[in-house]
Formats: sequence, C-alpha cells, structure tokens
Amino acid sequence: MTTQLDPGMRGQSPVPGRRSFRDACGLVLFGILFGIAANALSPRGIPWVGDFSRGAALANRSEEELKELPPVVELADVQTAVAAGDSLLAILDARLPEDYVAGHLPGALNLSVDNLDEFYAPLKAKLERMNRIIVYCDGGDCELSHDLAEALKSYGHKRVQLFAGGIAAWTEAGEKLTEGVEP
Repeated sequence: MTTQLDPGMRGQSPVPGRRSFRDACGLVLFGILFGIAANALSPRGIPWVGDFSRGAALANRSEEELKELPPVVELADVQTAVAAGDSLLAILDARLPEDYVAGHLPGALNLSVDNLDEFYAPLKAKLERMNRIIVYCDGGDCELSHDLAEALKSYGHKRVQLFAGGIAAWTEAGEKLTEGVEP
C-alpha cells in the first residue's frame, strides 16, 4: 500500500506535528544563539567560567562594603554563649523549618531566610531587645546565614554576628543538637 500525497502538501512532512516540532527546535536554537551573542556583546556579560564562590565575591568587594559585613564568631564563642543562656542573646537558625526541626543548636530560634517576611514579624520585637544576634546555617558553602545577617542589618539590627561554621562545626566538635520545634 502506498501513501498518496495531496498535491498541495508538496515539501511538507506527511506526519502531523513534525513541522511544528522542527519549528520549535529552530526557535529554541535561535534563542540560545541570540542569548550567547547578547552576553558576548554586553559590557556586563556573564563569564562562562570562573570562581563564583562567596570567597571570590568577597574578594571583589570594596573596603567600605567589607566593613558592612557582620563579624564572624568562632565555635568556642558560640559554645560559651549557649552554655551561659544569656537572655539578651538571640541565636538564629537561617535554614528551612523542616531542617530546623531535624536538629538545631540548643536555644536557637528558626528564622528561615527563605520565608523571612513570614517569620520575621513575630520575632521582631524580641530581636529588637537583644544586645547580640548570632546567625548560622549548615556551615561550609551554606549562604543562608550570610543572607539572613545582611537582611537583619538592613532592618536596623546592630550587633549581628555570623557563626560561619554552623551545624557542621557544632556537630564536628561533638556538641549535641536539639530536635523539634522548641528552641
């Protein structure tokens, strides 16, 4: 059995949808090429390769910008603060609520940077009374604590400090985590 083509369909595929797929692929290819060309010609183009780590980002900041960053506290200072139970100190976990519930520093409150608008309002009055705020996340490459510290400083909190080692440094030192929703 042979397939007869309609004389009006010469040069077109007899399979429905094949042309639209081909057109879509062509459109995607055009978009990719256009994006590459625009990036190459732009004075603010994004490099294809490079070091995009937080360390590299910090290295490119001015002295004024570096002065605005929150100071980093060491594990020993956090251990002392947790043991003292200072009522004018807030320790904030910047991770998602489910990560906080799975395990957090003793006495820490959850202020997820991903849901900052929702979680900050109930804590605002308490945080304004604090002499010192320490923020942390998982440690290592985790950016959440950095983002939370910068947000808190922009809200007017003065003594915001960063525990860059976070959960990783805490547990490596043999310290226990608290599970559940309670600090």
